[in-house]
Amino acid sequence: MEKTEQPKGKAEESQSRCLSCGVTSASRPLVQLEFRGEERWVCVRCLPILIHGGG
Repeated sequence: MEKTEQPKGKAEESQSRCLSCGVTSASRPLVQLEFRGEERWVCVRCLPILIHGGG
């Protein structure tokens, strides 16, 4: 099956997932970050865990 490129924008955002819990922007705001040249996303609930560390 041939893979077709989707237009960027809303379709791309809907596929973005939090690197920690996997939630999408459809249910929680996501913040974009870049690390070692790779684009990542983290949700607002997991961001404090990323900053301060988890128990």
